[in-house]
Amino acid sequence: MENKIITDETIKSLTKEELTLLKYFNEGENRTSIKKKYGITLYTNDPRVMSLFYKFDVYDRIELIKKYRLYLEEKSGKTTKILVQSTLLAEDSFQSEKIKEETNCNLKYLSFPLVNKEIHLEKFFDQICSEGLKKRYGENLSQEIKERFDKEAKVIKTCGFMGEFVHLYFLIQYAKNNNIILGTGRGSCVGSLICYILEITNIDPIKYNLVFERFLNTQRILRPDIELDTDREGKEKLINYILHTFGGSYCAFDSDFSYPLEVQHSDFSYINLKTIIYVSEHPIGYAVPLGYISDNTYLALCPEKVFRQSPCLKFTIHILDVLDKLKQANTALIPLNDKKTFEFFQTGENIFEFGEEEIRTLAKKLKPDSINDLSALYTLGRESTISVGMTDEFINAKFSKRREYYHPLLKPILEETYGQIIYQEQIFQILNVLGDFSLETAGIIRIKMAKKLDCAEIEQEFIKNAREKGLKKPKAKELWDKLYLFTPYCFMKSHTISFSTMAYYDAYLQVNQKEN
Repeated sequence: MENKIITDETIKSLTKEELTLLKYFNEGENRTSIKKKYGITLYTNDPRVMSLFYKFDVYDRIELIKKYRLYLEEKSGKTTKILVQSTLLAEDSFQSEKIKEETNCNLKYLSFPLVNKEIHLEKFFDQICSEGLKKRYGENLSQEIKERFDKEAKVIKTCGFMGEFVHLYFLIQYAKNNNIILGTGRGSCVGSLICYILEITNIDPIKYNLVFERFLNTQRILRPDIELDTDREGKEKLINYILHTFGGSYCAFDSDFSYPLEVQHSDFSYINLKTIIYVSEHPIGYAVPLGYISDNTYLALCPEKVFRQSPCLKFTIHILDVLDKLKQANTALIPLNDKKTFEFFQTGENIFEFGEEEIRTLAKKLKPDSINDLSALYTLGRESTISVGMTDEFINAKFSKRREYYHPLLKPILEETYGQIIYQEQIFQILNVLGDFSLETAGIIRIKMAKKLDCAEIEQEFIKNAREKGLKKPKAKELWDKLYLFTPYCFMKSHTISFSTMAYYDAYLQVNQKEN
């Protein structure tokens, strides 16, 4: 790895406190703030340390940690492992393993503590998960559900994310107890079984063959990015709950404008707030410059990536106007196979996310007759997928008697899309089943393919493993080329299934209101 030297200019820009902290890392001095556990273990979750490290690039951070480890080893006379807040080093997920080797560090997040100190975090997490499993799936769990739950729980615990899930659980319970409507889920978190059993989402990931690793991946450790949808009234109530629970001085709203570093605690009451709230374990002003909105309410005057790489909770709340309609009905009673509702997608102008003329025109060709078809329609109605031929291929495949699955192992993955590859999750699964890559590794490969990076070695391994499973080399090469071509245009099935379900509810209510 390339090594850089922290410049004199950077040093000059540091405050006296930051210089002290830098000396602490560089020379092993001033170790009074070190938290020790299981021997010599360094936790770097103090916001002042976080703020200091963000002033250096990733290579400088590595050098600082290496110097500090060597100092400890010289003093103790034994090899030392240091547990470091992972985002201080692993900004680039592709470098994570190399960074571990370079620094001899274990990379891990620290769980966000609970407000109620009397609650044992892990025991409570296990309890609410157990209750959620029974509520969603009953007493007799299938082996598939047991294995899926165990896998997800292990990742969440290993990565130190239990705090996020428990706090979200409390927020969801508040919403349910106060008649606040929530959407079915947004983004990759819909692929999580634990999100489903904790009622953070309302789409069964087992039923729709969704992939957890698109949400959390131990080879690309990023904090869970879970976003909630509600109506306008609900958003205000949820924000007030968050501010009341944690305290305004521990919270900051995200902003989307360039921040003047010299301005602090100014009046930004005129700014339209985004729907993101960050919560810190410490008073949030320690970590970032703040703009003042109103009494005990602050605006974060720093880039979002600072928070994305910090030990902060992140709450994202969107307003969906369609939820104003849906809260008037019990959507659990709406059948998901209503023929007239599916036909309405070919003509309806005001269906949530499906109202544009291009989508209606495509619906007339596709003739959707299932939630899976609506999800495909939502995915394929974009200009980019149409331009590379994915849309036409899908429509032709639906009405063709012959469908290409390449290999029997891929039929369960591609059958619902008539042999076509249109989802990111299908990329994961194909690389896993036919290429013998783990789902975690498949997630990293998908990102490389989407960015059109060099994947020659991966291609060779995929073709070799596919041939060992009985696929002839020309077909294996053809499949790889298709994966590489379509990956940048494939959409996230977790998101499209969820939003297509809400769109179906909207259409169903419109059809039945007209009839009644």
